[in-house]
Amino acid sequence: MSSADSGTKTGGGRALSPRTGRTVSEADNILFSTLTMNPQALHLDEAWAAQQPFGQRLVNSLFTLSTLVASRSRS
Repeated sequence: MSSADSGTKTGGGRALSPRTGRTVSEADNILFSTLTMNPQALHLDEAWAAQQPFGQRLVNSLFTLSTLVASRSRS
């Protein structure tokens, strides 16, 4: 059975598949940055990151990439 067959049919004949996803938490970012030995304050220091152009901490880009690759490999 293909992934299109496992979805719900719409009036237009398109199949909708359920979304798989993950909510990234503050703990995920801190743990990943620590495990990969990335001490960048932009990921770890809330006070310092608040003064930067984004105004808050950023999720480690390798964590973002890893999560994206893992989610795509399931389909």
